[in-house]
Amino acid sequence: LDQVLRSGTARTVKSRRTAGGGSYTVTCTPVAARNGTEDGSDSEKGDGKDKKGDVRDRGDGRREGGVLVYAADVTDHAEAAERLRTSERRHRETAVTLQRSLLP
Repeated sequence: LDQVLRSGTARTVKSRRTAGGGSYTVTCTPVAARNGTEDGSDSEKGDGKDKKGDVRDRGDGRREGGVLVYAADVTDHAEAAERLRTSERRHRETAVTLQRSLLP
């Protein structure tokens, strides 16, 4: 999360299995807080980012913005991919066995 906040670049980790057995694709995206006054009107500070993409300090030591973490459940897809890999392995083994039995 710190790396995403510092760099201003989104990061995605695809199909990671959890201890509970589910699989998730997780995306972390930097989000800049909206500059504005308490009544919601925008201030004249700009977009709230400096040239490196970091969010500026508010002056009181707190930073504006944060990181949005989105996790998508891809358990069904991961299980189907594993079944496909298993099937391909079995077919390769069968082809090798057949080839060895037919060749002298």
